[in-house]
Amino acid sequence: MGEAKRRGKLRERVLEKTPFCIYFGVTTPATQVDHMPPRTMFDLRDRSEGLEFGACSECNQGSRHFELAASMLSRIYPDPTTEQGKEEVAKLFKTVKNRWPELLVEMQPDGRQLARFEAARSKLPGTAHVLSAKGPLLNNALRHFSAKLGIALHCDRTGKVLPEAGVIAG
Repeated sequence: MGEAKRRGKLRERVLEKTPFCIYFGVTTPATQVDHMPPRTMFDLRDRSEGLEFGACSECNQGSRHFELAASMLSRIYPDPTTEQGKEEVAKLFKTVKNRWPELLVEMQPDGRQLARFEAARSKLPGTAHVLSAKGPLLNNALRHFSAKLGIALHCDRTGKVLPEAGVIAG
């Protein structure tokens, strides 16, 4: 079966199972398939099937930056062991640089963080690098990603979409 046909069958199955957006609830029809967690989080995009959900385009497309940030963080350590894995991580960083350059600027360590890193270098793996995870862009992205993942796992376990009055509080 060709890739497009396989994707079409998956879309049919997912939208039949979850006809409403799992994030907005029973008032919003699902029009797209959302892979949660996204395939980019996994080495060689080797992600188990089964965590695909119906979503509206606003929820699926509107969280791409957040998923990109989470994917980048999930892939930087441990270092990829294959050339293809290294290329994927490099591509993730390049994508972040092109689509959300402010995030990489925010993640640059300050002088104090660099000094602490240098002081601990002898105890760290030789390939270790330092990034700052204190900034508002990254933390906002991870909050949104975590909420979305929580809703997806709720739907997977209960078979129910978020009720109209449902809320994720943090």
